[in-house]
Amino acid sequence: MGAPGAAGAGGLAGRPRPGNRRALHAALAALLGFYLGWVGRGGMRPWSPAGGGQPPPRPLRGGGGRGGGGVGGGAQGSGEGAGTPAPPGRRRLRILTTATYSHRDMLENWLLHVREVEHLEPHVIALDAETVKFCRGMEVSVEQADTEGLKKSMKAKGLHFTSVGVAKLLSLQVVQRVLKGGSDVLFSDVDVAWLSDPWAYLDTEPLADLLISIDCLSPRYDEGRAPPIRHWANYFPAQAWPGWWPRCGHTHGDAYGVAYNAGVLFLRANERAFAFMDAFVDNMLKMAAPADNHLEGTMLHDMTDQESLIHLVAEGAYPLKMLPGSKRVFSTMKGRLNAGTFPVSVVANGHVYFVQQHHQKVGKSPIAVHATFNPGGNPGKVHRFREAHLWRADPEAYFVDPGHNGFIAYDGTVPLELLDARTAGSQLEAHLRLMAFYAHVTMHLLALGRVLGRVPVMPQLICLCDRDEHPDILPTCTTGGSDLELPFECPMDALFNTQEWADRRVEFRPASFLEHNRLPLEEKASTAVASLGAETAKPVEGGGSKWRYEQRYNDSTHLWERFPSSAPQHVVFLDSPVVDSRVVQRLQGMKNFRVLRLAGLSPATTYCAKSLDPDATALELLVARLIRDNSWCCAAFDKAAPGTYSKVLVPWPGVTPNSCPPGQNPL
Repeated sequence: MGAPGAAGAGGLAGRPRPGNRRALHAALAALLGFYLGWVGRGGMRPWSPAGGGQPPPRPLRGGGGRGGGGVGGGAQGSGEGAGTPAPPGRRRLRILTTATYSHRDMLENWLLHVREVEHLEPHVIALDAETVKFCRGMEVSVEQADTEGLKKSMKAKGLHFTSVGVAKLLSLQVVQRVLKGGSDVLFSDVDVAWLSDPWAYLDTEPLADLLISIDCLSPRYDEGRAPPIRHWANYFPAQAWPGWWPRCGHTHGDAYGVAYNAGVLFLRANERAFAFMDAFVDNMLKMAAPADNHLEGTMLHDMTDQESLIHLVAEGAYPLKMLPGSKRVFSTMKGRLNAGTFPVSVVANGHVYFVQQHHQKVGKSPIAVHATFNPGGNPGKVHRFREAHLWRADPEAYFVDPGHNGFIAYDGTVPLELLDARTAGSQLEAHLRLMAFYAHVTMHLLALGRVLGRVPVMPQLICLCDRDEHPDILPTCTTGGSDLELPFECPMDALFNTQEWADRRVEFRPASFLEHNRLPLEEKASTAVASLGAETAKPVEGGGSKWRYEQRYNDSTHLWERFPSSAPQHVVFLDSPVVDSRVVQRLQGMKNFRVLRLAGLSPATTYCAKSLDPDATALELLVARLIRDNSWCCAAFDKAAPGTYSKVLVPWPGVTPNSCPPGQNPL
């Protein structure tokens, strides 16, 4: 990670304030272009119904399967799933994953994506009997792994893996068996969404016996281009470049700095790959202590497979020298294996896809998305997939929600001064100030959703600073070595703790929900805007307003497309500086509209209708835990300076005294 400095985005601190409003508007012209016509969210190509305006039929549970026995020799399985057989002249491509019943939602999403891709034959390695039953219900090939048998065997040898470590070793043993059965193998973590035929890339690297996904955060460096040095002038990798780049030490001439990720592996069925898998499994079984001495109590931590992979692939490989005819495949294991890496534009990690949204910038979708670099646990992964419209496991009721009166959202307008870092003391201060506004908006949506019987739709966040687990993100406000450009549309977890929202079972929808292709047209059409302003008042100047454009997700290209939007047909002006009982009464009278978009909120808007909530105490607790108790940084491991940035809180707008009508108290 980098040393502190004062360049890049952090250099905005200390600039003079604009002299007047007109100067500020001129300075923000480029910024407003981001909101009104951002290339990263559409406009790449014209949309037409034939181009994917309607979603493909959703595969049904149990549909499309065919009978047969297991995978490879000796599998105790059922069914071969809905995979399409390999075309003539090509070996079978089996795609394997490991799952437990507690992650069945992620497994269902994985399976539904795989079934949409030709030439993939799925097989699930189940770690419990419930998962076997679940897979049989979906008519997919499955076998139950002997976890207890392996644990007893390992204990006898003095090995003590975590449950996840045991699962990974079992998975590799199945991969080993299937590969030797004559099938090429894709091994994939269950938190991967497969979007298109992997042969489109695999055929371009015929020399590879093994391909590995990577955690590189610079698509530019990965493609052989210069990384964004201007963002990193005082960051030590920038000073060393072109010698190396962090997490991206897999290109020609690199001697270190690689970040392999064992979550997606491709193995070609040949003798070299057989020998590698034998060595891989054997290396894990011999590992009495992890390479970095990182223990979880008395047990090896979960990353043992990754450590073994890095150890084996590094053997005799450095400095890397690509094979003739390939840009990514090199000889390793002293000439016994040809290994290479998937480009991050082909198998995208979580930061490249969900944060940088590289696919939108280049107008081309990856073949797979791995939900890594995610701060919110499994609920965070599910939510990121939902935001990106890559979550297939939701039932139809999720989109019509018959148990509520519809949905309540925010129109997205942000006061201009909150979008300009020059009006704050630093880039980080400007970002936290903007996050405080979004927290304020979300509090109103949550509270109004409860009293109106509507499901809140999260606001689309715009970030002036990335969020990382380590304080070395400063001063640039971008994660070390990434191509991220500020500002950017960021996931919900840039501000909120998605695990906490899931634990408290709060009903909400992602910011992109109202643009989903599975949302019925009558739901979209039944929309009204409720503005806190007066009809004669001057419109609020701001960026990010969803009134100005529409987004549609193209299911064929897996890209967002943006179009100009007409003004809303139904607008109600509430003429109130606060949200009080009178405003709530007006909104309750709009039940005939399935979607309400709230407009006109400012940092000074106070929520005064707390007493109308069915359980005001519960509401206050939710606001305290979900809205106000959020921090920007940092993780406990903070190696560089422990405790320095242990708790950078998101500030909370103060409540104006006596802002509520008599008898009503602020939330």
